[in-house]
Amino acid sequence: MTATRPVANLPLFRIAMRLGCGMTRRGGPGRPSKGDRDVIITRPARPLGDVVRARADEAGLSISEYVASVLAEVHHLPQYAPQARPPQPEELPLSKTA
Repeated sequence: MTATRPVANLPLFRIAMRLGCGMTRRGGPGRPSKGDRDVIITRPARPLGDVVRARADEAGLSISEYVASVLAEVHHLPQYAPQARPPQPEELPLSKTA
């Protein structure tokens, strides 16, 4: 005799679906595509990784964007270097709040 797993609580599932808790996306369409990308993984020595993280922060880039910009510069392909994003305000100015 084989044991069967209990079926999910269907009434609770139906309530969750009505409330929009199913597999729906929230918050908007997401960020736009950056186009065709390749994946390159590296594991630098810890001191080098620390410097890369610090320089990426200084440049206002993610680590991946910073590494891509360095590679673009070294290989003389500046058109593929990511551009720094403008800083996002963390809080609304007091004049903008109600």
